[in-house]
Amino acid sequence: MMERTEDYERVSLEEFSERTKGASFVAIDTEFVRERSYWSFWCLVQVAAFDAAGGLLACVVDLLDESTNKDVLRSVLYEGDGVKVFHAGKQDWEILARHFGGLPAPVFDTQIAAALLGYGSQCGYERLARLCLSVEVDKAGQYADWQKRPLSEEQIRYALGDVVYLARLYPLLREQLEQRGRVSWLEDIQRGMLEASSVDQSGEESFLRLLTKMRSKDARRVLRRLCRWREALAKRWDRPRQWVCADAVLVTLSKLGPTSVGEVRGCRALAGWDSKGKLTGEVIEQVCASAKDEEVLSEDPLAARKEEHSLLSVLRALQRVCGEETGIAVELLGGQGELLSFARGGEAIFSKGWRHEVFGEKAETLLAGKLALYVEDGKICTKER
Repeated sequence: MMERTEDYERVSLEEFSERTKGASFVAIDTEFVRERSYWSFWCLVQVAAFDAAGGLLACVVDLLDESTNKDVLRSVLYEGDGVKVFHAGKQDWEILARHFGGLPAPVFDTQIAAALLGYGSQCGYERLARLCLSVEVDKAGQYADWQKRPLSEEQIRYALGDVVYLARLYPLLREQLEQRGRVSWLEDIQRGMLEASSVDQSGEESFLRLLTKMRSKDARRVLRRLCRWREALAKRWDRPRQWVCADAVLVTLSKLGPTSVGEVRGCRALAGWDSKGKLTGEVIEQVCASAKDEEVLSEDPLAARKEEHSLLSVLRALQRVCGEETGIAVELLGGQGELLSFARGGEAIFSKGWRHEVFGEKAETLLAGKLALYVEDGKICTKER
């Protein structure tokens, strides 16, 4: 099946593979469903690249079609030295790693590039295409049921739109990064994100998110145990975490620390939970086992002490100034945890590398009492003392 339009030529996977061998880059996007499962259910992958003659080729690969040649798809996604281009690629990387056992390389994430170039943090694909290419991307199909077959022409056009503009965005953003000497900055950020994508969730993220609701050490130990237990169960059942055990239930169980079925059934806040009695016994086991755990945080690592609030406010203000001066999204310069670590005399992500050049050096000067912040014409400015 081949479809030619003014902007691109739609081809089969086999033809795409053959005609784009040696391409300097391939734009990649995926369509998946995850509302009812822990793991993403992969439905489509879309690819676009320029052939030797300079023509833009695009292809939609149906992962639910048994005739799809996965070996050819693997070669397109993984073989060769061409850059693999994504927009906000974290979930795409997780899907590819799960299905193919590894991550493609090298990668280029246009959302991260946009954050380094003054387009703002978390810049959406639609907005980036409008700003850089002066085109309007039709996003009407983003909530489509990608498991339903046959796919409509509207769905296919939507899916292709997610890569054909991506293929045109990449050269523009790459050139802007090169002009500003920031390609290595992008690679540094992506390296950390790819490493995180290759690590399976353990429940630690949920634990840190809910930790602020726990005051006692015993409750924190139970919470960590239950977060890990829920994560493992969600994976095994392939169900969303909240379906296995909602956050509110997890918090109540952690505070209650039940060691008997009667304690669970006697708690009004847990009325109706585990009505079939399948999970209560496992929860009690986790609670009892947590008593022997030694690894527990004494406090939320992201919670500032009262005496640190003012200093953090000044550091955040300086961070925003540095972001505005360089056109870099402030989120890339370090979050609350990094600022706290720095304020307490420890290492931070901006203690070295390009972030040190942009923000860390000024932060060190500020803490040394050699940098002042002042307001001029309604704008915060800095001055060395």
